[in-house]
Amino acid sequence: MIYHSGGFEGWRSVYSFMPERKIAFGALTNAGLSHSPLELVSAYVDDRLLHVPDVEKTYAEKLAQLRARFDTVKKNQMAEVAKRAQRPWTLSRPLASYAGRYEDPGFGTLTIALRDGKLFASIDRLTGELQPFTEPETARVELIPGSGDMLRFLPDAVVWNGETLPRREGADVESPSLASGRSSVGRVGASQALGRGFESRRPLQ
Repeated sequence: MIYHSGGFEGWRSVYSFMPERKIAFGALTNAGLSHSPLELVSAYVDDRLLHVPDVEKTYAEKLAQLRARFDTVKKNQMAEVAKRAQRPWTLSRPLASYAGRYEDPGFGTLTIALRDGKLFASIDRLTGELQPFTEPETARVELIPGSGDMLRFLPDAVVWNGETLPRREGADVESPSLASGRSSVGRVGASQALGRGFESRRPLQ
């Protein structure tokens, strides 16, 4: 059997091919880089096609374990969301003063925009609302649901994933249409800029 999988933030796919049986199977999901659900489905189909004994019982047990694990993760995530909602803002300036385009040749352009009294960050097709964080002049953002990155604001720059992105002169962004606009991505690209590649990491709380 020939097997291959791949993905990016926001989707994942698997493909298997059994040349001797002339059977191919592929599956695609928009569940991001959480591998377990899609790979469980893929393994189940492959084992069914290969007539593995007790396949129904085996995968019923695996599915029950997966559901229990996801329920625990969801419960913990909801508790963290409620906890974060109680944080006070540590940004000291008017929100409009943080809006702008922050650029780096490698990472591209990170846009901070003020919309309906709230700050949003976006890079390429990824957009997230800024949330309070624990250190002075910082905010938390989930450009990918379930993740978390810290933005540290300097007078004329923002620090993101250890990189300092200078603010572009004359690039204030107030009330933009984030849905229709796109921020550019540089040589590194959005996935690497987020410090993930194809491996998950512990999200910023």
